[in-house]
Parts: sequence; C-alpha cells; structure tokens
Amino acid sequence: MSNPKTYFEEYEETFNEFLRNTAGEGILQMVLRTHLYIEHELENIIKDTFVKPELLLNNRSMFSNKLSLVTASGIIPSEFYGSLKYFNKLRNSYAHNLKFELTEGDLAKLIDSFDEVVKEIYEMFKKELLNIPISDENIFRAEVRITMATLLTSVKRHYALYLGKSLEDEFSNLNKLAEILEKGTEQELRDHLSEKLEDIIERMSYFSGYRGE
Repeated sequence: MSNPKTYFEEYEETFNEFLRNTAGEGILQMVLRTHLYIEHELENIIKDTFVKPELLLNNRSMFSNKLSLVTASGIIPSEFYGSLKYFNKLRNSYAHNLKFELTEGDLAKLIDSFDEVVKEIYEMFKKELLNIPISDENIFRAEVRITMATLLTSVKRHYALYLGKSLEDEFSNLNKLAEILEKGTEQELRDHLSEKLEDIIERMSYFSGYRGE
C-alpha cells in the first residue's frame, strides 16, 4: 500500500502542473484556467468539510457561492476572500465583454489585496519565475502567470493552515495529558479529565438540555 501524499507534495504537484499547462498560454487562457482550477479546489474543500456536499454542489452553484461557503466555514480568511472575489470579477469581465483586456492596474489592485500568507507565496514565486530570461514584451504575461499561480496555491495553503490549527489544538490537549501522566498526581489527572468532561457536557446541554445529572 503506497503512502498518501503529504501537503507539500500536493502543493508542489499543483504548482508544477499549473506551470506546465500555462507554459504557452496567453493571459485570457491563464485567467480562465486559474478560475477553473480554483473552483475545483473549492469544491474539494466543500466535499471534505460538509456531511452532504451534494446538497450544496449542483448545477446552480456558482463560483461566488462556493467561495462564500468556504469562507463562512472559516477556511478562507476574509482578506483573501476579497482577493478571490475581485479575481472572479476580472474573470467575469472576460466572459461578458469581448473587448476586455487585463491591465497592469487590474493586476496591481489584485496583488495589493493579498494577505500576508498570500504575499509571501507571491514573492517566492516571483523570485523563482522572474529569474527565467524573458523578453520585455512578455514581462507582463510572466507577472500574470505568477499571480495566477499564487491565487491557486494559496487556496491550498489556507486550507492546510485551517486543518493544521485543529491538529495543533488536539496535540496541545494530548501533550498536556501526557505531562500529567508522566509528572502529575492521580488527583491532577482526575481534575483534568473532569474539566474536559464538564466542557463536553456544557456544549451538549446547549443542544439537548442535558446537564449531566
């Protein structure tokens, strides 16, 4: 049985696949491809997060609906939500205006909206890709490609941070329990378990009226 891919392996695979597929594409094609890729990532997050995702994912589900769901779940932070919402607006401009062309101002506004996590990814990609020799007329296209790669991989990055936070909380609880088992007294262990049980009962009572009597 093969080992499952790590987050970093999936991250690198997504980035490299995007670079391969956009190698000879123009700006319009890159924007449309990025939009499709991000929508696919949002759908995967919804499938992983909700018990019955099929109720949310149907033919009437738009990109904006999926983005709102993932943001409302706390996975996508509000600042990056704004970036993706603006990107969706740019993509729709291509769909509804045959003469629309992405400008340096559009791209700058998108980049300026990035949160710290996304900016870090953007700067990393920019340093890596702009080291490749390109002609002056292709500089803007290269910058668009970097920005599109940043948007796509940042969705995966924020999802990983969201999952990692839950694991950190679990690890912290287990680590505290292990310390008590190793160094604490039997009474300290009972107190700790009692505290956790009271917390669970309190949360249960909110939904069922159960008070533990």
